[in-house]
Amino acid sequence: MNSFEHLGIWWLPEEPEQRLAGVLSFDPANGGKLTLIAKLPVDKGLGSNVKLSQEFPIIHGQMEGSRVTLKNCRVIQSGWKGGGVFDTKTFTIFIKTIFKGHHFENTNDITFQHISVRYTHLDKWMSQQTFECSKSYYKVCPIPFNPVAIKLGNNLKICFYYKPNRKWDLTEILFQDIAYIDIIPNNEMSYDIGENRDDNYFQYINHHLRDFLTLATGEPNYPLDITGIIT
Repeated sequence: MNSFEHLGIWWLPEEPEQRLAGVLSFDPANGGKLTLIAKLPVDKGLGSNVKLSQEFPIIHGQMEGSRVTLKNCRVIQSGWKGGGVFDTKTFTIFIKTIFKGHHFENTNDITFQHISVRYTHLDKWMSQQTFECSKSYYKVCPIPFNPVAIKLGNNLKICFYYKPNRKWDLTEILFQDIAYIDIIPNNEMSYDIGENRDDNYFQYINHHLRDFLTLATGEPNYPLDITGIIT
């Protein structure tokens, strides 16, 4: 997953009218962080009575025109800047999981019909030729690849497939097919383990897929891209 840093507006689901500006940043080594700035005094909402190590199950946001849900959030730094009527409070929140494109109202709502994942070395393990080039005519011909589906138990199947990536401009043409695994349960799948423990949740399945690919390729594997489909 690529690093990013974007300005947005943030609030608690139960108090949507109390909004704060802040910067959401992410890098693969350190995870996600949300830095917020609140003009004092703050009586309600996300900026009120914030303490170190305080936790927020869900934070909503709007960033680059897209809805964002932050899950499992914990305050790791807090401070303030003086200046008379311009006193402000700043605090930094560690974010465990970032969902872009939807507002989930609570942790139990975070379920998906299926989830597609691109892993670090999945292309190397699948090692499938998906197009061929003719040097004589500068022609690129796709080679059909039928997705491979494997049933795991009675409630789950996984599907291996390629997603085309085509880009071109005046000086460069890119033909790329990227390998993905589609995780498809019979019923909606939760992202994390819920109150009723079972093995049909994404993080559990992801853990075993990463271990398998690490063993198969001899290289550490982690997700580069995760896309969840909701109802």
